[in-house]
Amino acid sequence: MIDFLMSFEVQSLIKLILGFILAGIIGSERESLNKPAGFKTHSLIGICSVLVMLCGEYISMNTNADISRIPAQLLSGIGFLGAGTILRDGLNVTGLTTAASLLAVTCIGLCIGAGFYLGGIVATFIVYIILSHSHKWFSTQVTTPEEQEKIKIDEQD
Repeated sequence: MIDFLMSFEVQSLIKLILGFILAGIIGSERESLNKPAGFKTHSLIGICSVLVMLCGEYISMNTNADISRIPAQLLSGIGFLGAGTILRDGLNVTGLTTAASLLAVTCIGLCIGAGFYLGGIVATFIVYIILSHSHKWFSTQVTTPEEQEKIKIDEQD
């Protein structure tokens, strides 16, 4: 029974499910704020990151290939996806946090895929806390046009 639970197939299943759950936690926070990359995007990237790591592991079991080559390419590829979420409108730049959260779930997925469960779980909770609570720590930002107009009126007085 222990051999069955430690088999590559069962471990892969556990890793994929855990990658989905952890990336889904981050994605649900982004979804709750109506960000362009929400639950589905983050969950898919998390699962794919685990899958890429498992693919590297599987290939290295059957050949003497370097296990890190495929995951390394994923990190450069995720940069293109993240860049697509960053928009500039004059002096305003949006999408940086979304791009960073996509990179975070990629790394969390790679951790889970590699079997580094503690790192992936702890990182998930840290990223979630940062995304869901940091706006409360730095609440001096003006976010709405109405608030900006009020500040302009107050400055004129």
